Amino acid sequence: MKLNRKWIFFIIASTIIFLSCKQDLRSYETNEIKLVKMEIQEDLETYISHPASNDKICLIEIEKAKQDISRGKISFCMPSGEGNHELRQEKYIKILCEKHGIFFKYEEMNDAINKSGRQGCYKAYMDSFLAKKYGKNFKKSVLENADQILIKSNDTINSYFCDIKPVIKGIDLQDESIEVKINSTLKNQLVKDNLGYLPTINLIFFIDKKGSLSDFYLDSFNDNKKNSNIKFKNQLLITAIEELKKYKKSEPGKIKDKNVITKNSVRIIFY
Repeated sequence: MKLNRKWIFFIIASTIIFLSCKQDLRSYETNEIKLVKMEIQEDLETYISHPASNDKICLIEIEKAKQDISRGKISFCMPSGEGNHELRQEKYIKILCEKHGIFFKYEEMNDAINKSGRQGCYKAYMDSFLAKKYGKNFKKSVLENADQILIKSNDTINSYFCDIKPVIKGIDLQDESIEVKINSTLKNQLVKDNLGYLPTINLIFFIDKKGSLSDFYLDSFNDNKKNSNIKFKNQLLITAIEELKKYKKSEPGKIKDKNVITKNSVRIIFY
């Protein structure tokens, strides 16, 4: 059987495409999909007993910790870095530490890998010293006792420090904003920004241990039209407060399953 030229061309072209795809697939399998095995770092508590000789950061921090201890400056260290700057019970941790003649301090740390060595060795060395002197659960005990003192106090706590944040029925405090409708007369007087939005208000308020809202005040007035709406600030503030006062049912914030007084913030978006 004779094949015409069209069929011959079709067979050759199909073969070339098939081989090309197979080669591309092989290249994809061998060159583009690669599993990278991440190195598991040794626990700092163990690492500080035999740090690498070229670990400049860790060696310097260990030496500093040794010098501080020799001078009687023993530190209760807590990590501090991006998104982690303070503790809710810091005031009471300091009081408890003072009873033991210990200093409270934060040690700046971040998750970035540093070629010069490992961070956190100062804290790890101090932790090891405290565990040997006061027992392995000393730091945990101080943190828990400080929490208990905080709970018994009438201190006001930022809501984001709570184990369970306050809940207001009808408002999503996790979103930290609510929409409030204003009357048409006021709305027509306001100047919208270039995206068509009205000014907003950040409002601070408090929720007591029984769940009652109180003490509303202005945190910031946000006007993208360079204060074109500043003359309406008080009117908008009153509208925002009146709206929040409508919400009667709320659950207070909790720490260790105990109610606490909280400071809360919400953005009022007018429409």
